[in-house]
Amino acid sequence: MSKNKNNSLYGSMLLIGLLILIGYSVFVSASLTDPVQVGYLTNATSMNGASGVFVLDNYTYIVSNVNDSLTIVNVTDKTDPVQVGYLTNTVSMEKAGRVFVLGDYAYVSAENSDSLTIINVTDKTDPVQVSSFTNVSSLDRAYDVFVLDNYAYVVGDTSDSLVIINVTDKTDPVQVGYFEDAVSMNGPVSVFVLGDYVYVGADIANSLTIINVADKTDPVQVGYFENVTSIGDIRVIIVLDNYTYVAGGNDQSITIINVADKTDPVQVGYLKNATSMNGPYQIFVLDNYAYVTGYWNHALTIINVADKTDPVQVGYFENSSSMNNAYDVFVLDNYAYVTGVNSDSLVIIDVSAAPVDTCTCAGLDTNWEIDMADNCEITEACDLGTGKLSFTGVGWTKCDAVIDTTNLGDPGSEGILYILDDCLINVS
Repeated sequence: MSKNKNNSLYGSMLLIGLLILIGYSVFVSASLTDPVQVGYLTNATSMNGASGVFVLDNYTYIVSNVNDSLTIVNVTDKTDPVQVGYLTNTVSMEKAGRVFVLGDYAYVSAENSDSLTIINVTDKTDPVQVSSFTNVSSLDRAYDVFVLDNYAYVVGDTSDSLVIINVTDKTDPVQVGYFEDAVSMNGPVSVFVLGDYVYVGADIANSLTIINVADKTDPVQVGYFENVTSIGDIRVIIVLDNYTYVAGGNDQSITIINVADKTDPVQVGYLKNATSMNGPYQIFVLDNYAYVTGYWNHALTIINVADKTDPVQVGYFENSSSMNNAYDVFVLDNYAYVTGVNSDSLVIIDVSAAPVDTCTCAGLDTNWEIDMADNCEITEACDLGTGKLSFTGVGWTKCDAVIDTTNLGDPGSEGILYILDDCLINVS
């Protein structure tokens, strides 16, 4: 059983950690920055068709959809990534597309095998398959996987389904829950789990479906959002805090959806750029930045999402040689790890040059230094507690909210602090 799609390759969403928003979203300078490639590794054999990528500690895990394999790369030295481990299985991992790593185990979903494979990666030089779960009916064309606690959540692209698998015993994974909807979840290609809710992105239905999985044996759909324009041919979703970030393949865009009310998700932000995001395949969000791969333009685009209603592109990197058909991205610390599916490669990009958001409240008991060059407009209250407020650079800042601090610095001779009607700076 198969479905027609515009392309046979789709982006992946693999994420660890949660976005921590400190303070409040305000205007941020939109000047562009230039991410820099610092490391590169290619292997036409072990990484043939490099697709999904996951980074944990000093190791990068890459699955290849042509070589049906998992490759482990030591990235301690970002300028010299070294392959240290490799495992291939043309039966259980045929067309491996996504990988999720938790603890000492890697979980791989494979489309043609309709499977989830569990691999012990304790010894990075010798990864060992410990089990594989296959169900051609409930998990037809297993596309994406997310693991939380002792459960793996896998979507079946052709079976329009979500399968919940108990992986407490890594040697004997057991299906415990199943949800299918050929309308709201027609062609699911992305899954993300946060708390008791599973978020599924479907590319044929152009939709986001929210499912309550408090009872793993009886998942229940509670919310649904569809937009054939902004999330048409959806590639991937991630959920952080009360917002879902979606990459839409047909629209060359990212869409931000407020999911605070799980029963009524609402689109709040949108950014389209057919040049820098030509064929967006993956989106990864960390702090106030979204990182999006462009498949057709072999690129990585960085977007400031501090203001959910007004995402702004701030950085861009392109290399048709080292990351041909940029596929997946994972960001950790100051580095983005991008796979090139047609260059059989891993590219490591330094994104530390991304602009620092000095317009956002630093948080309780934290010093806040505002760069006047960012031309901040502070419209939300900020309590610094024992923290100090200071200024640097040339430009201006507009204050139109209450700020509590223990010290107010001098804006300087080349900086202007505008005190608007609702501005009140309490110094205690």
